[in-house]
Amino acid sequence: MSVRIHFYFILFFFCLSSCKVVDFGGNSLKPLASQPLPGTIGVLQSAEFIEAGVPKLEEKIRLSFQKKLYKKRSLRKHNKKELQKDQRLKIIDSLDLRPYYYKIEIADKIGLIATLNESENKNLKTFLEATQRNVIITSMEIYFPSEVAGLIDQASEIYLVNNKTSSYSLELLNKDRSRNIIDFNEGTSFGYGFSAFCWRENNRRQPEIAAFRKKGRSCPGVTETNPEKLKSEDIFEKL
Repeated sequence: MSVRIHFYFILFFFCLSSCKVVDFGGNSLKPLASQPLPGTIGVLQSAEFIEAGVPKLEEKIRLSFQKKLYKKRSLRKHNKKELQKDQRLKIIDSLDLRPYYYKIEIADKIGLIATLNESENKNLKTFLEATQRNVIITSMEIYFPSEVAGLIDQASEIYLVNNKTSSYSLELLNKDRSRNIIDFNEGTSFGYGFSAFCWRENNRRQPEIAAFRKKGRSCPGVTETNPEKLKSEDIFEKL
């Protein structure tokens, strides 16, 4: 068993036994003035998201996606992001015509947590240890034009990939194992869901990210919202 697979197994067992990996934001995702990407880390201030960085992905991260019809509330959020009036969408009730969008969410949260703890993201993890206000975007509501939406509808799997330096793209895997790469800037994102971090000590007594948590909630099990608390507690008190 490789070191990477062994690490995934241990982390998966730990999260099942003591850490529920969750998002916060509920069904109605928060609108932002900017259009950050899933996996982006930063500070949330009202409708402003101040980006701090993005993890380097050595392995692609599996996403889940749901196709949703616009309702009046989601349509208003979308149209606020469109500067050109002719790009704004409409619901025609008389003809029952409703455009649709996608809710994209990090499905492989355990894989994303493992990525955040890996050596290529050491500087980013050190930054997160020193700050307590940062969150990570784990879901997004996004509209794509019909030609791109058609490719998404045909895909059997969707992944988040480092297709460009310091930026992410969507990789669509089809049933025939062919693939397409979609850039997020081909669509219009208008709602976001966020997760905060929980920490624990690894077998070298060093802090590592163990789970995501809801905003304002305490961390589950032996994990802590503040990694500094791990250093001041006796290990036997946490068993």
